[in-house]
Formats: sequence, structure tokens, C-alpha cells
Amino acid sequence: MIIKNFLSIANKYIKHNLKAKSKKGHGIHSPFVFELCSSVFSLRKSRIKEVERIRKQLLRSKEKITFTDIGAGSHVETQKTRMIKEIARFSSNKKINKLLYKLVNHLKPSTIIEFGTSFGFSTMYMAKANPEAKIFTIEGVPEIAKIAKDNFTKLRVDNIQLINSGFDECLEKIEDEYKDRVLVFLDGNHKKEPTLKYFNNVINHISEESVIIIDDINWSEEMNEAWGIIKKSAHVMLTIDLFFVGIVFFKKNIFKQNFKIRF
Repeated sequence: MIIKNFLSIANKYIKHNLKAKSKKGHGIHSPFVFELCSSVFSLRKSRIKEVERIRKQLLRSKEKITFTDIGAGSHVETQKTRMIKEIARFSSNKKINKLLYKLVNHLKPSTIIEFGTSFGFSTMYMAKANPEAKIFTIEGVPEIAKIAKDNFTKLRVDNIQLINSGFDECLEKIEDEYKDRVLVFLDGNHKKEPTLKYFNNVINHISEESVIIIDDINWSEEMNEAWGIIKKSAHVMLTIDLFFVGIVFFKKNIFKQNFKIRF
């Protein structure tokens, strides 16, 4: 099953790159997207040594943690025991971390809301990109949230508020935080219905200057379907498909367009 899924994703990736535009902006006639290509997607320098040191420490860890996991889309609780280094290996992609850093540094959102903290690697990259932003990051597993909080302390960042809660339980709590320029990163539940649910909740509160980033839009057929529905939303004016993530903009002064870009 794993091999079949890997081959399916690899095939999609090849097809994506055949159709996609260059991340340097060649052949892109939208000034807004061209600026993103030249100032964000093609910019290389974005590695944060302090965060990568923390990542390496966790990847070397021999500790295990046991936690209660609620299956995505269900209320069935199961006990899981996993090595910390295993969670660290799969919890965050360096390439996506760097992309988030560059986007936050370029867009300068006043507020960042992250659905899915894990060990907080992406959170720390965004916090470093814009120390002036208020960051709210949500993690449902207390044992994982504790490690993330320890990581934030090690990095000495003070603009992060970690919320240890299920996504559904905290939606109302953070409604007042969707102000001005908000960047939302959806990275917690890679299934169609929850993704659409959280997306639709968010768009009821954000301004047209805000942006939503959705992780793993090509992870499965149902995530492909969710991405297709999001692109057609009347609220959405522009989308950028980087294969691994999708970026959604709501600006009213641009034509409705969907872009695929090699990244």
C-alpha cells in the first residue's frame, strides 16, 4: 500500500512538473505571482541553524512517548507508542519550512495561525521570519505539545502561543485573532472533509489581504478533490499549486487564476 501510494505521488509529481511554470517566473504574466517567484520561490537562503540543531537533537533521540491518538475523522481513541526520532523525521519537511520562512518574511502577516504544530519546526521558522507577528499554533496531543513548547523555549522565541486542543474545540476561541493580514497554515488533518471544514471556517473571518497555505494537496485523491473545490470557491481569487502545498489568495484587485509552479 505504501509503495503504491509513493508511486502514485511520484507519477503526479512528474505530470505536475511537465505542466508547471518555472519558479523563476518565466512565462508568468501576473505581476503579483511573478513577484512571488522572484522574491520567494526562487530565493535560496532561508535555513535557520538554531532550528536545524533542535531537529538534529530530536532525530538522535532514543526516547519513546505514549499518547492517545484520535483517528482523523472519527472519535475512536487509540494508544500509540512512538520513537521521538520517528515523529521528528515525518513531522516536518525542511523544504516546506524554508518556503514558509520566505513567505512570512515577504508577506509580513500580522497574525499567523497554524493548524498542526507537531514538534514546532515550521512554527519556529515562521516565528524567526517575522518576530513582530503573533503566532497561534494548535496541537491536539499533550505529549507532543510539551516537546514543541520546550523547543520554543530553546529557540528563545516569545511570539508563539501554543494551544493544546483539538482543532474543532478551538475554532471559536481563535475567531477574534483573524485580523488584518493573516497567514493560515493548514497542516493537521490531511483528509478531504476536515480540510474543507477548516478552510470554510477560516474564510468566514479573514480579510482579502490574508493567505491560506494547505499542506499535502497531492497526498491522496481526496486531498486532490479538496484542493479542486477550494480553487473553485467564489471567495478565492488566486491559487498557486507548488505540488507539495497549495497557496490561496483572496485579493479583489487581481484576476481569478490558478497557477502550477515547479518548486
